[in-house]
Amino acid sequence: MNNQINEANALSNQHIINISDIAEQEIQQLIKQLKEKVTYKYCQNHSYKSMKAAGSDAYQLITLLAGDIRINVIAHIEDNEVVNNKFLEAQYKAFERVLSNFFDAKFLEMMPRIIKKRGLVKNHKANFDRYFDINFVRRKFYNYLDEMKYYEAQKYAKVGSNKSANKYAPVESMELREERIKASDEYLKSVKLTNGKTAYDMKKSDKNKLIELYLTTKAFQDIAKQKCFKWLFITLTLPTEFHSNPSKGKKNWNGASVRDGNDFLKKKMNLLRKKIKEDKMEFNLENGFGMRVAEPQKDGTVHYHIVLFTSKYNIDYYRRVFEKYFEREIEVKIGFKKSKMKTGCLIVEEGIDKNKKELKKKSSVASYLMKYCLKNNKLKDLDNKKEKVEFNEIDAVNAWKSANRIRSFSTLGIKSAKTKYDDCRKVANYINKKVKLNKYKKFRLINLSTRRYLDEIKTSETVNENNQKTIFYDLKARREMKKAFEDAYRMQELIDFASKKKKNQSQMNEFILRADEIDYTKEIKTNKYGEEVKVNTDINVRRASVNLDEIKTVRVMKN
Repeated sequence: MNNQINEANALSNQHIINISDIAEQEIQQLIKQLKEKVTYKYCQNHSYKSMKAAGSDAYQLITLLAGDIRINVIAHIEDNEVVNNKFLEAQYKAFERVLSNFFDAKFLEMMPRIIKKRGLVKNHKANFDRYFDINFVRRKFYNYLDEMKYYEAQKYAKVGSNKSANKYAPVESMELREERIKASDEYLKSVKLTNGKTAYDMKKSDKNKLIELYLTTKAFQDIAKQKCFKWLFITLTLPTEFHSNPSKGKKNWNGASVRDGNDFLKKKMNLLRKKIKEDKMEFNLENGFGMRVAEPQKDGTVHYHIVLFTSKYNIDYYRRVFEKYFEREIEVKIGFKKSKMKTGCLIVEEGIDKNKKELKKKSSVASYLMKYCLKNNKLKDLDNKKEKVEFNEIDAVNAWKSANRIRSFSTLGIKSAKTKYDDCRKVANYINKKVKLNKYKKFRLINLSTRRYLDEIKTSETVNENNQKTIFYDLKARREMKKAFEDAYRMQELIDFASKKKKNQSQMNEFILRADEIDYTKEIKTNKYGEEVKVNTDINVRRASVNLDEIKTVRVMKN
């Protein structure tokens, strides 16, 4: 067999006992033991470290059950220039069938797909290899156990507003997250950086994350003010069948998990985006822009808060389209009478209360959003580098996000602005550390960002007896050189917007308005599974370009 088949054999035997040294009967006995160990029932009372270790049992069981199938797949792909899709489909179906007899369906749903109804997925080989990567399997199995712990708490009404329950997340999920954070912090403290600090010192606290959210919301608000836009605060909720332990009304839960509810809202949002695109009203800086925050209700059911800034002439349109996709009619009993009411989509307009009456005092949307995110806590109490005395509501919300793998924040109508903002701050940090005199910082950036372009147009260079270098450029390119310097100045302006304050105020709003001037040079790299992935290597403003790896001021020290 070729080298890759030998590698497959080695992977199958790594971290586990040598299969060739034990009899078939002993293998079957081992499989039986492992089958019990990879059930949630067996792992439900495990500590964080034990849960992580349980992933090794899952990996070992996969290699015992399907090591031969993996060898068949690798041999076929390596020995044939054109693969036989039907052969691979048959192998993958056999693989999925074997695993379904030994693992919970919820765990297998978290693992990558290798085949669909229409045939093989595009990256089927890479996804198949992930099943035989011990670190990948351990991570996914831990996610499965973490989510199941939360789901079981919902099942037995341990999450909710009643006295026997805990709001947002069960105590068990908060304790597990706290164990995970402590284990992570221990590792980060062991990672030494070139600046003399540890990776733990660079860790962001919950307090800093909320401050960033506030500054982003404030920047959006400032842009909206410039455009004379008004804001809508939209709350989207799920039907009763998604609520495991409702505070009001009759329980009608159909067993849906938090992620099932999140997927339901995401599908509705995708339909809404498709509709507004057809109507040429898609989210952008001209039509409407904002952000979406995912939060738990008291029983853990997900709901969305959306802040949307738009022109007063577009308010009715966006109101109608959100109500079309999210509003529903339900029957409620008031006394002895039954009546119908609309729910699922609550929209609050700037300066108008829930009863559609004009407010005398208008509140800031940034403070309005922070009120929801802070719950009943103070910002100063959210430093997660301090020793926990007791859990608060923010801890419960974070445990909810962690257990259910919910992305809590995303922007609407503004693409990659936060990534570009952070990268520009990194460039500013590099310049500030490398050049101490302020008057030279701008020249440092011009030299840094135009160097590659100038290298492309230079014709020759000479060095005289005094070791002085003279560089010759193509005279026809002088105009282009001037443009390159102009682009460097434009890049400097954007970096200043990202890194400097004006009258003690963040300039993120100015940066966002001009963020489209920035783009990235992407390089195609191959990951360990053989997949080609695009990686940002340079940040550019037309001809001005800065290499992202070159500007790293802090690196991990190698032992």
